[in-house]
Amino acid sequence: MKRLYFIFLAVPLFAITYLHVGGSPSGEFEVPASINLTCDVSEPGNVVMFHVYSDQDGDEERSEGDMLVHVFGMIDGVPTIGDPTEDEYIAGDDDSLVNGLMSHTAFFGDEDFMFAPGFDENMRMFIEATDMDGSSASCEMILIPGEIGEASLPYISGYITDEVSGSGIEDIYILVEDPISEMEYMGKTDSDGYYRADLPDGGRYILSGVLDLSGNYSSLADVGDTVFVEEGDSSVYDAVLHPFDASITGRVTSEGEGIPGLIVYSTPMTYLTFAVGMTDEDGYYTLGADIGGGPYIMGVSFDSDKYTCSPEYAMVDVDAEEVGPYDFELTLLPNYVEGFLYRADGETPIPGARISALGDEGVYSATTKENGHYRIFVVPGTYIIRPDFALTVLPENYRVTAGDSAITGLDFAVEAGLDLPDLSGNVSTDGGEPIENAYVILQPQDDFNIIEWRYTMTDASGDYTFADLLPGYVNVGTYKETFGTAPELAALDIVFGSDYTANFTAMLDGIMEKVARSFEILGVYPNPFNPTTSIELSLETPTEIELTIFDIKGKIVLQETRLVSNNVKIEAANLPSGTYMYNINTKDGVRKSGTMTLIK
Repeated sequence: MKRLYFIFLAVPLFAITYLHVGGSPSGEFEVPASINLTCDVSEPGNVVMFHVYSDQDGDEERSEGDMLVHVFGMIDGVPTIGDPTEDEYIAGDDDSLVNGLMSHTAFFGDEDFMFAPGFDENMRMFIEATDMDGSSASCEMILIPGEIGEASLPYISGYITDEVSGSGIEDIYILVEDPISEMEYMGKTDSDGYYRADLPDGGRYILSGVLDLSGNYSSLADVGDTVFVEEGDSSVYDAVLHPFDASITGRVTSEGEGIPGLIVYSTPMTYLTFAVGMTDEDGYYTLGADIGGGPYIMGVSFDSDKYTCSPEYAMVDVDAEEVGPYDFELTLLPNYVEGFLYRADGETPIPGARISALGDEGVYSATTKENGHYRIFVVPGTYIIRPDFALTVLPENYRVTAGDSAITGLDFAVEAGLDLPDLSGNVSTDGGEPIENAYVILQPQDDFNIIEWRYTMTDASGDYTFADLLPGYVNVGTYKETFGTAPELAALDIVFGSDYTANFTAMLDGIMEKVARSFEILGVYPNPFNPTTSIELSLETPTEIELTIFDIKGKIVLQETRLVSNNVKIEAANLPSGTYMYNINTKDGVRKSGTMTLIK
């Protein structure tokens, strides 16, 4: 998903006073579109931090229920680093020659924010800008998906038709998954039943679902069909859906209020069909069914970390064209435990980490927010509270008994002296002369680590360091005015347990990264496996790698150095069944990772 890299305009004032999108405090933009965002700053040369939120709760105003989707900074006078026409780059001040005036323009295509060609849902975004003096401003934009545009290879396309009439079915969602990256791409049918799912590259893809959220047709879940798409080409995948002749109706509520946007599903005991629908703004739903095709098992997909559902599921016999109502009530779990997760200093928050409460009544979890805060809703009982990652924290866990009131203050901090990942490097001329006071900017590219934007300056030796990084994908770029304004990016996958290096060489026409020879993971075959499998690599020459394998709790079960060609053989006869994570690291600092499943 392309990140929100925007545009900003500013005049030197004593505080930031406005943030505009398209020249005004709010605007609507039909995607694809180039969007301009502008703001002022309090002093020339300042850094402005931007927080972008999605209107997750649909109330059309900035509120607690909105989702933080991106955080980034911009420095007055430092231009965009990388190619703005590509999906990922570091946003910069495109009007960099004017002190105190920042401007940046971003292009949003069909692929942004999981938009797919033909989608009709709008997306409301709130943007907040904070200057170095603490002053702030905000704006709002609405992204409107356009019609299916001109095809851009590669892609998968086809028609979804009615099993009885043969006519095309409108508003069917097609889900396509890349089995290696686990990224999912979508298409949606038009009035003729035609869809197109645009893809970033050729390769092997899995059709993971064909969904009718209206409930009128039987959806295809976990399809599993493989489609091969050649680079620069397209492939066809058609599907036929069974039309239902009856419907099941009802409502999903909490404390008497309808809950919108929840998935409701049903399937007969024969599992021959599968209906899926979504509750409307008042919590009502309609699911398709066949008369005499039951009994049907019905359920609601909800946040089980926060609610319980009554009934847990329903058994329904369909003997008429419409049966119901079959209502579900979600009840907020009665208590919660909460606290914060910090780095070793006890002040710097760690966002995006999973914290769990394990007890006889079940396992409940929550993810730390931007400020490191977590809140886990639980039923009464005794629990062990602990983070779900491989780092050592203090205390190691809490043992608490939840009763009729909330338990607060369950804070954790990463153990002092623990070796968190560092990134360092050097910026020098092609003649080897160090470049002092060059900007080096680190921009997160990971949905799970969105607040790690940082910048620093090189010292007299041209060296720089980013210490104690959080895991995730990042882009690193550098800028020095006298050496051009179009440097390349270093793309890194930061994981616990390793340090990283990214060196840059300054040229007259820009600063080019010294790119270490990279490689790709082509897949794990077989996967699942028992007890032997191989990780297939795209290495040009035999290379020494470090292989590390972790279990699901983050414990290292294998770590060794090997000289390999194009595959890494794994022997797991002594390991129990389960999902394992692996990291492959080269001496050049290139790291790749993935998962594999052992089934005995």
